Amino acid sequence: YTFSQCVSLASIEIPAGVTAIGDRAFSECTELSELVLPQVLTAIGDHAFTACRNLKVLEIPDSVEAMGDAAFSSCKSLERVKLPRFLKQLPYELFFGCSSLTTVEFGDHVQSIEQRAFAGCGFESLTLPESVTHIAADAFNKCRSLRSISVPSGIQTIGVRAFEGCNALEYNMYEGAGYLGNAENPYLVMVAFADDSLTELKVHNDARFMIIKYSDGMDMTNEVLYRNLESVHIGNNVSYIALGIFFGAKDLTSITASPENPVFHSQNNCLIETESKKIVAGCRTSVIPDDGSVKTIGKQSFSFLEEVRMITIPDAVTSIEGNAFSRCPNLEALVIGSGVQMIDHDILILSDKFTTVYYHGTESQWKNISIVGRDIGTGFGGNVELLAAAIYFYSEEQPAGEGNYWHYVDGIPTPWKPEE
Repeated sequence: YTFSQCVSLASIEIPAGVTAIGDRAFSECTELSELVLPQVLTAIGDHAFTACRNLKVLEIPDSVEAMGDAAFSSCKSLERVKLPRFLKQLPYELFFGCSSLTTVEFGDHVQSIEQRAFAGCGFESLTLPESVTHIAADAFNKCRSLRSISVPSGIQTIGVRAFEGCNALEYNMYEGAGYLGNAENPYLVMVAFADDSLTELKVHNDARFMIIKYSDGMDMTNEVLYRNLESVHIGNNVSYIALGIFFGAKDLTSITASPENPVFHSQNNCLIETESKKIVAGCRTSVIPDDGSVKTIGKQSFSFLEEVRMITIPDAVTSIEGNAFSRCPNLEALVIGSGVQMIDHDILILSDKFTTVYYHGTESQWKNISIVGRDIGTGFGGNVELLAAAIYFYSEEQPAGEGNYWHYVDGIPTPWKPEE
């Protein structure tokens, strides 16, 4: 805070002996328009120059090895930036809200662009260096003027909403879907659909990422680009699929994957991450395989399924991740296999008609399952819907004593009625 809110400070040359600039040292110096940084500088702290809204040009010396969160956020007049050559990480909200920023000269060692690092910036085109391997969630959120971006071939992770609100983006189109990439592979990242009328999605074989992008103001709970989607085929090279990629696809009945894909396969209209044995996406016709190929029901993998009333989880499944069956408005019952050992948070949140669990095991086995919320009451994450449901325990024969028991009648889970 050394010079924080020195609102008349217009220019400063920081002397050569300075190697670090502390947190908020020049934050809200609203008239600062000229800044000279020393060539021995190695670190710039959190919010060091936040809201220096008259600063137009920024040259950061190659000696800088680390910059803090939001170091130059809300510098609304900033037009041009030269980044240090050896800087590896562009931290959280580094240039957040720099709406006039149109030119960025990257160093050739940057590997990671963190959350909201460039959110709300003003550039129209951007070429990311080949050294970049990680783009975090919301990294370019609401860069409303961004028309083109070259995504490096070596990218390994792209976070959710990385390009949310970038409504000027121009895509490489294939079979009704829009992709981002580079000269070598223009179909690297599937981002959007041309419109909401697409019924069959065939993902390009060169695509490695499938991420979700909504338009401004769209309500993701019921107003998504995939509302008319009926079938999906995953291409040869897809290795990353964003969480909840098919939210709202109420008509989706077919999910298949190329047999050449080394990461995902499909079975019974379930998309499964092969190595981890996790379901990452399902639809209203999905039947969870009972052959041991599925051990985990993934986060939100069966969310937003409007017509489903019952889902059977086989004995081979050992864990159910958070929100797995959330927002299924007509889901009434789950058949939970005896192999389940862990149930994460809020697996049924906002599935308001849910009333019944048919557990394929004994009462003592049920009590041994680690269920988030069982011991903390009805607080956040507490699986309120699950723990309030009627629990029935499996019995092949008519039970002699009292209690809630069930069996199959013509393949349908059915409670035993007390002997008369």
